[in-house]
Amino acid sequence: MIDLASPFNESNGVSIGELDLSFVNAAWVAQSLKLKPSFQEIVEGVYHAIAKEVDFANKAKQVVAEVNAWAETATRGLIRNLLTAEALKVKNEYAALILANALYFKGTWAQLFDTSKTKQRVFHLLDGEKVHVPFMTSNRFERYLYNKFEDFKILKLPYKTSQPTRKFAMHFFLPDAKDGLKNLLQMFKSNLNTSTSDSILSTRKFPTSGFRDSSSSSSLKHWRR
Repeated sequence: MIDLASPFNESNGVSIGELDLSFVNAAWVAQSLKLKPSFQEIVEGVYHAIAKEVDFANKAKQVVAEVNAWAETATRGLIRNLLTAEALKVKNEYAALILANALYFKGTWAQLFDTSKTKQRVFHLLDGEKVHVPFMTSNRFERYLYNKFEDFKILKLPYKTSQPTRKFAMHFFLPDAKDGLKNLLQMFKSNLNTSTSDSILSTRKFPTSGFRDSSSSSSLKHWRR
């Protein structure tokens, strides 16, 4: 696993089979603050990040264009026009520092859902409304890794990689109640710590059911019991 909070020597990008991952950082500092050479060395040498002094007051448009170009490149074109020149000035005060980081991830599920088994089912919105949407379903894969708690369950879908020592997976936290997302988030905000996280992500299994497919990238939104 890669610790994104630590120096990431592969910040320019790493490809593992069908998986692409990059984590990049950048800092734009007002010229009046003056970067210390030692700080700039660490930022660029250890964290492989951009660190430069800019003129927010007189060259706001150029700074915005540079930041936006950086964001677009870092996210493979997914994020564009991140900033506007107006955002650099608040109450007649110009920005002193812009810190930015971007995580790009693109992978293929280790076990794909069969598109021919997509079914229309009821999906419950937060406002109580019910809508019919396409769900990905599967009877082919008997069990997925998960953990179960009093008010929610966890689905774990692994990604395909060519290196057994590098494993990636997406975890879905699924409240039992139709309107249980708010309470679930509040519980995590107030109680989550390292030991809780470890126990939550321990390995267990549950039978496969259906999942909403709300986009062409097959994002999973809901689990039907």
